[in-house]
Amino acid sequence: MDELSVRRALANLTDDSEVWQALDHVIEDGRINATQVAIDVDVTGEGRVWQCGYAAALTDLQRTLNRYRHENANAKN
Repeated sequence: MDELSVRRALANLTDDSEVWQALDHVIEDGRINATQVAIDVDVTGEGRVWQCGYAAALTDLQRTLNRYRHENANAKN
């Protein structure tokens, strides 16, 4: 699937779409869990850096998916 096809598919996911809500929930849970692990006092420096990177990557993924959804939905109108 090319990027344009991905963007078109995401544009069909509205805020009330069960698929979008499920994706958003799973990504948000992963980000929150990674953040909680990163701030845990028992996590060593390397582990903390990894968890922060993981949380940042999930945040970026969530923002990108949401941006693609809205850009293409607006282009349809």
